[in-house]
Amino acid sequence: MNKRHRRYIKRRFIIREQLTGYGPAADQEIPYSDQYTQFMVTERNCKSATAKHNLKMVKEFSRFLKLEYGLDTFDPLAIEPSHVRRYLIHLKKDRENSTGTRNNKLSALKSYYFFLECFEYIEEDQNPTLLIRKSRDHRKLPIVLSLEEIEALLKVSGYGRQGKRNLAILRLMLQAALRVEEVVRLQVFDVDIFKKTLLVHGKGNRERMVPLTDNTCKALKEYFDVRQPSDSKNLSLFLNLWGEPLNGRELYLIFKELCQQAGLEKPGLSVRHLRHTSLTLLLQSGADLLALKKLAGHKTLKSTQLYLRISQTQLREAMKKHPLK
Repeated sequence: MNKRHRRYIKRRFIIREQLTGYGPAADQEIPYSDQYTQFMVTERNCKSATAKHNLKMVKEFSRFLKLEYGLDTFDPLAIEPSHVRRYLIHLKKDRENSTGTRNNKLSALKSYYFFLECFEYIEEDQNPTLLIRKSRDHRKLPIVLSLEEIEALLKVSGYGRQGKRNLAILRLMLQAALRVEEVVRLQVFDVDIFKKTLLVHGKGNRERMVPLTDNTCKALKEYFDVRQPSDSKNLSLFLNLWGEPLNGRELYLIFKELCQQAGLEKPGLSVRHLRHTSLTLLLQSGADLLALKKLAGHKTLKSTQLYLRISQTQLREAMKKHPLK
């Protein structure tokens, strides 16, 4: 990043500071911590919880430096690349963190030093994370349900008020490839049954419009007929037993119960795998990666290509059964 771009970001952030009355508060452990979390929210479009989690990981690095090197205070200018590399080795060997976890913690450090660069608290050549790359993540392929397993799940849903809600959720997640947080964030006015569309509020404040099938619209209409909010001002689409907005944990428990009723006993199976199932089935049906990327709300094609790996794996498994070995 050049100095002109850094100055632009810094100037824009200072203007927001003045408008909101926000000012940096001192933190005994991490310098400019409040300013950093505010920067992540306003300039990097992170959720407040994500920004705080990133700061927590930077603090974890600070504590490691204190134990390993005897550094009582965290001075960003005193940190060297060797410190960061030693920390990553510690995470792998001593803490037994997975590749994904180590990469997340390195990303948090990189984002903190990126913030320091933007505000010219350090120069680019003083960034100890600059030349340290993430480890290659050989991720396990996510669980994908078969059509028979999907039918079993749909079959145990749809009875009674809560059943109609569950069927609408399953239909939406399987058809629109929604994330759990996207489901619980939906509002009544995000659904247009007449136009057969759904407005999804995705990651990074990115919105996407998803077309709905007739069966999904039918399930939503039947749910709307029995939806009973505890308060008329409650516009959350999906509600729990008491008419309050459904949260992520409740959705996980609902799915777990449906799996038990349907006789699905796959280890590690979770409600988030409905999204993986949806995208994999679409790819197998001939949908191209660009269409899949738009439906999934992915920022880059790199994330979407995971589902190409799933299809290739299933193809290899099928070829093992080929009669001409």
